[in-house]
Amino acid sequence: MQIFFDGVQALSQNWVLVVGATLVLSLNFLFSLKAKQEISFKITLALFFLASLLLRLAYLRDIYLPPYFDSVEHLRIINALLDGWKSHTLLDSTSNVTPTYYHLGYHLLASLLTLTLGAKTPNMMLVFGQVVLTFIPIPVFLLIWQKTKDLPSALFAALLAGFGWYMPAFAVNWGKYPALLGIFFFEILLLSFQQDKKRNSFTKILIFLGILIATIIHTRVLILILIAYTSWIFAKEIKDFSVDKKNSIIRILLFSIFIYLLSIQEDPLLKLALEPYLNNTSLLILILSPFALKKYPRETYFILFFILFLLVTLFIPTAWALPQFPDQTLLDRPFVEIILFFPLALLGGFGLAGLVRTLQDLSRPYAQMQDKSRTTRNTLFFIFVLLFSFFTLKNYDFYPSACCDFVGYDDTLAFDWLDKNLPQDTQILIAGNQLNVVPNTTSSSLVASDAGIWITPLTGRKSIMLSHHLDFPSQEIFEELCKKEIDYIYLDNTSQSFKYSQLDKKPEWYKQTLILPSTSIYQLQSCSYEK
Repeated sequence: MQIFFDGVQALSQNWVLVVGATLVLSLNFLFSLKAKQEISFKITLALFFLASLLLRLAYLRDIYLPPYFDSVEHLRIINALLDGWKSHTLLDSTSNVTPTYYHLGYHLLASLLTLTLGAKTPNMMLVFGQVVLTFIPIPVFLLIWQKTKDLPSALFAALLAGFGWYMPAFAVNWGKYPALLGIFFFEILLLSFQQDKKRNSFTKILIFLGILIATIIHTRVLILILIAYTSWIFAKEIKDFSVDKKNSIIRILLFSIFIYLLSIQEDPLLKLALEPYLNNTSLLILILSPFALKKYPRETYFILFFILFLLVTLFIPTAWALPQFPDQTLLDRPFVEIILFFPLALLGGFGLAGLVRTLQDLSRPYAQMQDKSRTTRNTLFFIFVLLFSFFTLKNYDFYPSACCDFVGYDDTLAFDWLDKNLPQDTQILIAGNQLNVVPNTTSSSLVASDAGIWITPLTGRKSIMLSHHLDFPSQEIFEELCKKEIDYIYLDNTSQSFKYSQLDKKPEWYKQTLILPSTSIYQLQSCSYEK
């Protein structure tokens, strides 16, 4: 129960931001929910949303700044747009904020929320990210409800989407806020598309605007939309095929997915996309999938095509269309890793609904058994939820991951000391690490690997990044640092920060000027240059 107390505390501290973000995201449902729903439906959905919100807000308990290095760039862009809103020069700020397109839709919305709610940008980023995560299972719930009218199955699918795997929630540890928001808008588009059977001109305009907005939020969402549309067209055509043809197609589909899964497993980098889903929850869905195929064949074909096309995009390069990104693929590995929860959660929901319908068909000749169908349905729901809870929630981590939460309390003290005591032209060395998300590339970029990445945005001091593997006692390295006119070195206790022991070997070169339990700052000495 402690996690709910943490969620309530975070809600009480950030209720203005939570309410503001919730209202903005709720607007997406205006055109996707048209039919009046039963009271049981409304109560179930409201309770699920509230419980999920408290669980997600618990993430904010011990986090000081948004995690990972991506968040620093998001902060920079949001603050630049915020200045544009305030000075009425938003168009200029938008064009100058980044040399290349960088998911501008997320940053525009986040900056507008920050301005409207009078929030600090890091707080807005943290709260908004958790509220988006809370909303992501809701369209899955509604998609299953639209097709099955089975409330337990819809709730089961929502539980899978929210908590079945450590994705998509883990993506906030990577600062993937635009991707998560883009996925939510993709789900809303799919929901709206399914809701409107007869589309007038106004509806078509709304769908087009939705596609445009979703693409601006995250460019790769356009690929998701194309995959979903193609999958649905294929699934729709298959429904009129003969039984033999359908059986052949399902065999080809499953074989193709299996081949691509094997190919992905052969690549050390690509196989990380499957890692979150190699658990017992996926095994539950595998058990339920035959019932989904039997009772909801078109929807199951859609899901299988969707999964296949997702895997295929990992092998399609974009160099032919985007020569400036020669090593990229249509969807990169992290994005596929994040979005795979969606088709699997749908498959689980349709599978449970299919199992219920199968049992109802079997009981139809027997009046006594038919009277107990509702009890049977609820019993099945509770059995699968208990299994799901035992397999997944037991090991589910609702708090920030140590891999990516760079900033601790001592880091905040160090930033404050640095800002008050070091000259404005000070140059500070920070730690970096090689990162590569694209397979078969010969080089990888250097990205920040500890809290030092926040020095420049928070204090204005210039930071220079080098690999955390630096051999500081080396005369060559020391001369290189002097040549770069490094004044100080920032260290903390994260796993990929610089090592204290190496600096302490050469006290005549590196003097410890700030000592905190988890953070230190060393000053370079004996360099020949003078400022």
